[in-house]
Amino acid sequence: MAKKQTKHKKPDPLVCLDSAYSMEFKFSRRFQKDPETLRRLAHRVVDLLADAGHYDWLADSVAGDLVCLADDFVIKNVTDLIREARAPGKAVTRG
Repeated sequence: MAKKQTKHKKPDPLVCLDSAYSMEFKFSRRFQKDPETLRRLAHRVVDLLADAGHYDWLADSVAGDLVCLADDFVIKNVTDLIREARAPGKAVTRG
């Protein structure tokens, strides 16, 4: 019996650009899972925006990132409150 040859899947491109109506970047999963490269890219983009004087774009980007962080903070704090309320034998402080 002949062995089946397995086809190797071609890796997804790092960046796709569709500029027909609007420009949108999509990073591959492989790229997203490389935190150091992603971090360096983010810092480089911030530098490029600041060097070009696009402080309004930079401010909008930072504001959006802060919203994401705020979501994480709220979820973490509410989760901690729920765990505290569920803890047996622990009195819940009233404020």
